Amino acid sequence: MLDDIVTSFDISHRRRLLRLLRDEFSDWQIIILTHENIWFDIIKREMGQHGWVFHEVRSDGANGILLENSPATLKEIIEQKKGKEDVSNDLRKLLELVLKNICQALEVKVAFRFNDINEKRLSDELISALRSTLKDKSPDLLATQIFSDLAGSALIANLVSHDNAGKIVGEDIDVLLEDIEKLVALFVCEHCGRHIRADIDVPGEKAISCKCGKSRLPWKT
Repeated sequence: MLDDIVTSFDISHRRRLLRLLRDEFSDWQIIILTHENIWFDIIKREMGQHGWVFHEVRSDGANGILLENSPATLKEIIEQKKGKEDVSNDLRKLLELVLKNICQALEVKVAFRFNDINEKRLSDELISALRSTLKDKSPDLLATQIFSDLAGSALIANLVSHDNAGKIVGEDIDVLLEDIEKLVALFVCEHCGRHIRADIDVPGEKAISCKCGKSRLPWKT
């Protein structure tokens, strides 16, 4: 049981700790307790795809202390809210998170930003930088339909901020979720669930792969 053990850790060391738990203690039962929302969100992002279960404790005047399920991913949040609340910003945040992870894994170069401004890049900037990298490193991939679909989607077209007023409703929500899944499928291995990385070269080939080596992309050095 790990109870708020990262109060003096910066974000990069917190992620290293989670990956250590994921890789070296996968056969252990681990309970992490925290009151920090940021740390809780990092745990969800890093561990949600590896079978971890998340709960939130809250107090109710009539029922006392309650333990409630907490959605592990933005996609789960969207599914819970769909048809009840506006999910437009959740969809945009999901695409931005997906693009950030892909860009990090492929070492995509973007314009310099100071400190936390680095974390506030929007999808149009990220996908533009990704396309530029692919043009140099894996040009055939740019012909994939998903890039043109996303370029004209409500998640990217005419956006100026996270708080864009335009709502995404109805069947458009499902279409955009499918588009995001198609984008993920290009860069994330279906076997190990990890991203194809620019720093994992395939020996004897002009290609890069995920950690298990089963998913690859042609890649010019």
